[in-house]
Amino acid sequence: MISGFIPIAHVHAEERITHFGPEMIKTETKSADDTFDKETFAKLIHSLTNEKKDTRIDVLWKLRMQGDTSIVPDLIPLLEDKRPYVRVTTCELLAEIGNKTCLPKVTQLLLTDKNEKVKEAAAKVLFNIGDRSVVPALIKALNQPRPLAEGIGYWLFPNDIYDNYRYDVVKALNRITGNTFFYRRNETNFNRIAAQKRINTWWKNNEQFYSKEMSRIDSLSAQLVSDAKTFKNNITTSNYARILGGNDLARHSETFYECAKDLHEVIAKLPENREKLKPLLAKTTSLVNYIDEIFIYSQDLKNYEELWNKQKDLLKAIRSFFGTTNRLPAAPSKKSKS
Repeated sequence: MISGFIPIAHVHAEERITHFGPEMIKTETKSADDTFDKETFAKLIHSLTNEKKDTRIDVLWKLRMQGDTSIVPDLIPLLEDKRPYVRVTTCELLAEIGNKTCLPKVTQLLLTDKNEKVKEAAAKVLFNIGDRSVVPALIKALNQPRPLAEGIGYWLFPNDIYDNYRYDVVKALNRITGNTFFYRRNETNFNRIAAQKRINTWWKNNEQFYSKEMSRIDSLSAQLVSDAKTFKNNITTSNYARILGGNDLARHSETFYECAKDLHEVIAKLPENREKLKPLLAKTTSLVNYIDEIFIYSQDLKNYEELWNKQKDLLKAIRSFFGTTNRLPAAPSKKSKS
């Protein structure tokens, strides 16, 4: 055991005290004893691989009290350790830290690890971090084949071990997507698989909203907000705003900017706010038509034409992605009992 650790009896009582994440205790509770140099840190990280559970608990306590999120790069290699308990312990700490840089490795662990406990721990990391980018991986994990699915023995288990990690997968899926899919323990396998089918139906209707392309559209909508704000400010502070017709353009540019902000907020939360998307796209398109007419009849707006055309191109790309109403997202599942 590393020198300076508090006695084991005390560690068990306080092992959840942490300076990481939402359960963080006040920083003033740190003491000089909780600050380590690089060499000590390296020893602590290595001790996470110790075969003695009490030693690993000691290490976790020390790292929690330190609360240094910069240890994530040092933890990630431990996810490839051959010993399952090392991978589980590492996932527990990464879940508390909540740093997104671990997501690729943890996602890979969820999909490829052969140990059910490790898969459970990986799913809990994804739950804690709650990032939309992992939704496709959660769906893949949920649909991984069950070893006994083809045999009659599978259907006789009241709580099949091959579904244990799937409970945490569905919890993460519900938190990230806003759904309330019921995937319970102590249910029959028939009911759990029925719930799984309902999740897959939802995914079929909403997969596009968790794609890399959707991330691009989200970025375009953010750029639209920025350009619309610049355009509005330029118009409202220009001499043109003070002449005939200028007030209309200033008013429309302000409304367009507000619509662009609302559109970006809706897109960022899709499919949660799906019912707001179509009306917002229609409203912004109408505003484009109004502003275009002002540009047609005024030669004083040449200096603003390039910026305006850029906004139109951004909006066109967003509308092109969503296409017809058939591509609008389906409603989140509010109740799907198994």
